[in-house]
Amino acid sequence: MNRLLIRVAETEDLAAIRRVSLSAFTPVAHALGYRPSPMTADYRDAVEARFGFVAVLETEGETKGETKGGGGLDLGSSNIVGFAVTRPRPSGMTPPGVLLERVRGGETRDERLDRAIRRDGALYVEALAVSAGAQRRGVGRALMEAVESLAVGLSLPRVQLHTDPRLAQAKNFYVSRGYVASLRPETGIGPGARTLYSKRLSTLLQQKLASGASALRRS
Repeated sequence: MNRLLIRVAETEDLAAIRRVSLSAFTPVAHALGYRPSPMTADYRDAVEARFGFVAVLETEGETKGETKGGGGLDLGSSNIVGFAVTRPRPSGMTPPGVLLERVRGGETRDERLDRAIRRDGALYVEALAVSAGAQRRGVGRALMEAVESLAVGLSLPRVQLHTDPRLAQAKNFYVSRGYVASLRPETGIGPGARTLYSKRLSTLLQQKLASGASALRRS
């Protein structure tokens, strides 16, 4: 029986991440006429900073590195079938300098920027990929749930990402998860355009405050 496991990516997963990226984005590159950035990006820094997740399909009696697949899934030489790479950053809608102007106090610039990111920033999804043989099986959804949980844990109020507007499947996926497209067109990497999608989250602090307010209303 297959079981999908989402875990934090490790440095030893980088080769598998590259294989999944090629599997996921090669058909996309043919459709768009250019190679999306995840096909050539090096995610070592993000993985070592623990801002990456991998989806691992575990089959009963199977160990990492075996090539047999179950349920029609093509595992290749690894049982990693998907990954997501993220980075905390100032909001894509607000320049970092504006964010810094909103934060006062005696902090250093890095401390002020960190506070600004937490107040107005986002957890940015640099890449989300699912290998061709594992698509439409809930892998991407599980990865995005992990990303959103990380954002909440980091007290970041939103998750953001870019995608080419011609990719209807990606657009429909993010919209179904509550992401809203920006109306402002942006220039992406390569010749294609890109659309910013954003989803506002309730941080742990906001959840705690809401819970306290609810308790007060009941008392």
